[in-house]
Amino acid sequence: MTTEKQMLANQQNALLSTGAQTVEGKAIVARNAIKHGIFTRDLVIDHDKHKESASEYQELLDGLINSLKPEGQMEWLLVEKITADCWRLRRVLHFEKTGIMKMCELLSEACKLPNIPDTDRVIRYESHLQRSIIQNLVLLKKLQGSD
Repeated sequence: MTTEKQMLANQQNALLSTGAQTVEGKAIVARNAIKHGIFTRDLVIDHDKHKESASEYQELLDGLINSLKPEGQMEWLLVEKITADCWRLRRVLHFEKTGIMKMCELLSEACKLPNIPDTDRVIRYESHLQRSIIQNLVLLKKLQGSD
């Protein structure tokens, strides 16, 4: 539990935190989500070096709609959330795979699973997305009246 003294100190400290000030600093901060691309603002990445297919996303959405058969706004929202999480999970797995492949190329040998940068973070994202998909599927099934 945060004390009133701690809250006041936090508020005072927050006033000192101004974020990026220079054009260069703002440009760097703007690209933070693109570093790994897992939780970017835009669901389908359309960046110079990292392009995803909007039609592949639409195929995934259509397939899940066909499989899960949502009725009503809440069910549709859950299917869209499940689709977004599945899409992001696909991105995490791709990030993990390319990281391993790059490390193997650098080592130029038969490669065991290397300790790629951000491995722990990638695993946490993967676990988070898997839990979210399962939770939303369970909720959807409850709304649809099936167990």
